Amino acid sequence: MQYLKSILTLATAGLLATSSFAQTTAAPATPAKKATKAKAPSAKASSFTAAQRKQAEANRATKLAPLPETTPEQLEASKRVILGRYECEFKQALLIERNDANPGYMNVQFGKKVYIAKPVASSTGVVRLEDVNGEGLVLQVVYKSMLMNAKTGQRVADECIHEVQRALLEQDKKDAEAAKAAPDTKMTTTPPELQTK
Repeated sequence: MQYLKSILTLATAGLLATSSFAQTTAAPATPAKKATKAKAPSAKASSFTAAQRKQAEANRATKLAPLPETTPEQLEASKRVILGRYECEFKQALLIERNDANPGYMNVQFGKKVYIAKPVASSTGVVRLEDVNGEGLVLQVVYKSMLMNAKTGQRVADECIHEVQRALLEQDKKDAEAAKAAPDTKMTTTPPELQTK
């Protein structure tokens, strides 16, 4: 009886050993995949995006801010403002649009900055767009415009030309050339009252 128990124990142990061996040799363990770390956005990139968002919100708030009531002179001056995109020197650009929230006022955009400006016309034909916060100042003359910093008196953007100003400049050049090429129409004969008898 003891002998039988020993044989059964050995047989059971053998079976267990065989099955565990089969399990370990049946399929080789697949190597664990390397965990790929997603690159976190750099602090600089995320702060730049936040700065852009902040600037856009500030610009929107500025455009919608209520302003003093427009005077008849200001409304008249606003009609003389050339709206649209101006190409400036050094590949810069200036954009002038109406301020929808405040009739008679203009939005002047230069880069990321937006100024809300009050148009003022002068007797010389110059239209001034005066920033309500006293920082920016656009001078619109016949053939060009410029953006100045009203506080420092320095030019921020110069030689800003709208297509309307460019067309006017070209037309005036053609007219000047045509006048120069035209024959002289001065009187070449002596007027009758100056003729001697």
